[in-house]
Amino acid sequence: AKVGQPQIQILPITSDNQLSAEELKQSVVVKGQVSGLNASQLSTDQPIVFKLDGKSFKAKLDSTGTFSGIIDQ
Repeated sequence: AKVGQPQIQILPITSDNQLSAEELKQSVVVKGQVSGLNASQLSTDQPIVFKLDGKSFKAKLDSTGTFSGIIDQ
């Protein structure tokens, strides 16, 4: 991505990109990468929030632009 044009990439959640009935009973870790920003634009205090079925789930961003969060049942 070009600097100044932020993009968010969500990494695969499972090895087969599908959640089984058993996996759906557990918490799911969502990881990804923010790109297109320079180091001064990345802030570990910047909130990242996933919204799923009307519920919000927070993720943490590190200084490299990688984020992760947990979606609980």
